[in-house]
Amino acid sequence: MKKNISMSVLLSIFKRKGGEGVFTKIVDSENYNHYKNLFKWTSNSQETPLIVYFLDNSNWFFLTDNKISFTDNDCIVEIYNNEISDVRIAIEEEFRRREFDKSKFTIIEIKDKNLNKYLVSIERGLPFQGLYQVLHFIAGSQ
Repeated sequence: MKKNISMSVLLSIFKRKGGEGVFTKIVDSENYNHYKNLFKWTSNSQETPLIVYFLDNSNWFFLTDNKISFTDNDCIVEIYNNEISDVRIAIEEEFRRREFDKSKFTIIEIKDKNLNKYLVSIERGLPFQGLYQVLHFIAGSQ
């Protein structure tokens, strides 16, 4: 059974702990059509897109009230929110890229309940902080 977390709670965390950026937006009626091709990957028409990061067709992430979808090595990955078991900043990856300034971090590590690990690239700065906090909240809610 999939458990939807309140959209308003997720958006509130995103706004409070971070916020929109150049490539990361809260999905609303004004920009929905701009991103609707991404949402075709959603398998459930009852899902509501909430936040999208779109750099290009090979680098994107979106969050609905029910799951996350993103690109990983040119593959599309979907993880239902209730399957997310752990979220952390991918410190090792950041240090490997020789990035030591946390305000410039862009990589989040997500683990699912099957112990699969995914590295997700997000826009740095406030969008990174906001999405990290939202995903951390989702993982802690399961």
